[in-house]
Amino acid sequence: MTLLLLHHIMEISMIRHSFDQAASVNKDTIIIVLLMLLFAGWFIFIAKDHLPIYYDRYNINFVAQGIFKMHLPGVHFNNTNWPYICFAMRIFTISSAILYPLILMILVLSSSFAYYQLINKILISTLILTMIVLLYFIPKKYE
Repeated sequence: MTLLLLHHIMEISMIRHSFDQAASVNKDTIIIVLLMLLFAGWFIFIAKDHLPIYYDRYNINFVAQGIFKMHLPGVHFNNTNWPYICFAMRIFTISSAILYPLILMILVLSSSFAYYQLINKILISTLILTMIVLLYFIPKKYE
């Protein structure tokens, strides 16, 4: 009888632990998705497609519009490359907000929450590095 009770207690604790992990996955995923949607909203609704004329005259490596400031050493923003940067960031942030939860869900469910922290760190690092590579590649291509 006590063995059966111990077995049920262990099952309940394992189920509770799984739900706690699932809640943690949901919370982390919601934060990343909301940040990507926030950046996408800024690039879609607030960012201007044309920079002031002095960006074309001088080599300026930062853009400041409202509360947003982007500074990339070695990259010179101008009206030739800025529309391409905005377009790429719109596509990247929206696709990240859609694909990140799907990829995370597939990877976490296939490993049954065992490697969630590692998978999440790798996915977030991949997102950040991809965004940095895009932000350096596109302005160099369209200079």
